[in-house]
Amino acid sequence: MEQFITMENLTTMSGLILVVVLLTQNFKDIIDSIYKKAFGKTLSTKYLVFVISQGLLFLSKYLLGTDFNGQEILVNFINGCILSGVAVKSVQTLMNKDSNNSNKVKSNTDISGEIK
Repeated sequence: MEQFITMENLTTMSGLILVVVLLTQNFKDIIDSIYKKAFGKTLSTKYLVFVISQGLLFLSKYLLGTDFNGQEILVNFINGCILSGVAVKSVQTLMNKDSNNSNKVKSNTDISGEIK
């Protein structure tokens, strides 16, 4: 069977963004229901993306055998912040895409191709 995600994919920013977005989409409802039972409100998506981004980045570095010193931890934390910023925008775009009305044409051309 062919692997879709490998450890080499997790060393690239695009591979990490893909995995963070997929994990967020799959576990958002589950984590929201647990968080709502415990605290009475839902967890913000950007906080969930941040936690998943940091956890995934540090876990992938650990599994690849990276020695963690102060400098490596700081750089990984900053990379995790960048990763979560990009991933949260991707998640919001995908989640809002379903809520938008797909029947509306979002361009300034009509069906005949003439510009309005």
